[in-house]
Amino acid sequence: MNTINVYGGSALSVTLVSNDFIDNHMTGANDAQLKTYLYVLRMMSAGKSFTITDVADTFNQTEREIIRSLKYWEKEKLLVLEGEKDNITGIRLLAPGCEKTEPKNNSNNVALTVVPINNSVKELSNKATVDKTIKDSDKAAEKVIPEKSKLTQEALSEYVSNTDFQDFLAVTEQYLSKELTAKDIQSLIYINKDLGFSLKVMHILLEYCVSSNKKNISYIEKTAIDWYMQGINTPTEAKKYLKTYENKISNIMAALGKNTYPSLKELDFINKWTLTYGFSPEMIKAGCERCVMSTDSHRFEYAEGIFKKWHEAGYTTVKEVEEAEKNFRNRNQVRKFERNDNKFAQILKSDYDISALERDILSN
Repeated sequence: MNTINVYGGSALSVTLVSNDFIDNHMTGANDAQLKTYLYVLRMMSAGKSFTITDVADTFNQTEREIIRSLKYWEKEKLLVLEGEKDNITGIRLLAPGCEKTEPKNNSNNVALTVVPINNSVKELSNKATVDKTIKDSDKAAEKVIPEKSKLTQEALSEYVSNTDFQDFLAVTEQYLSKELTAKDIQSLIYINKDLGFSLKVMHILLEYCVSSNKKNISYIEKTAIDWYMQGINTPTEAKKYLKTYENKISNIMAALGKNTYPSLKELDFINKWTLTYGFSPEMIKAGCERCVMSTDSHRFEYAEGIFKKWHEAGYTTVKEVEEAEKNFRNRNQVRKFERNDNKFAQILKSDYDISALERDILSN
């Protein structure tokens, strides 16, 4: 994931929210959009760094939802997202009511760097929500997230008394290792009733979240909303989507010469390479091949060293890597020759006094 710069005014010890925002923008925004905008405003004012994952984890949202929220505020002309497709490289805040303008070289601007961090396996659960392109996000943004229906006591009793739904609640409690609260049950009813997920799709959703170490009902609901926005609402679509994700993991393991499912630590590495660094399957395969040829043990750690250097150097294609390696080999050959040449010159200088030799020759 690219670093993101946020441009605004001078760093302040307070966060200022304009009256225009409160009067004309706040009322039309949903909960996620408001939180995202205020978080970015807060970080800009304080001069602090953050990642999109930081925002998602802070408010228990998916990363995809944070990206959608940022794009919403761009349409509202409160900020400008810099970058292409899903590689956001900058966020430039605008004063409410102003039009988009080109960035100015202003010494008073504060650039906040969003630094990629090691997010452990918890970020892996966000993979399904951020793996597609922003083009998909634009398409999904046209849909409206359904509001939760206000259930009467009679409707709630009807749901809870349904045998199939009772079975699903029992399975959910086993997966989550907890007794469901009334709020938990309302969230599950929302996914079933308002989002239109069948119990089969909900089973797949539940298994996916739990396997990714996410057992929070709120997060399960957010992931369900994201699937809804992407049009994933049948067992076939859900399985196909997750199969693509699982195939990526299998391909990486195979490239490292492993035929087992990755451990949590190994998943953390995979997550960093695919999400934080944003490498393509071709780049990851190339790095893994170099790792396998160099070591038989600690391959994940060795591969991480390779990918970290590539990421810091800004390489995004295998061609760029191969060209850099070629230049490196050429430079080494030149340095080797220079070292040998200097060594020979040093021997001459050390072993012989040229002036004395000349005097001896002339005297004879």
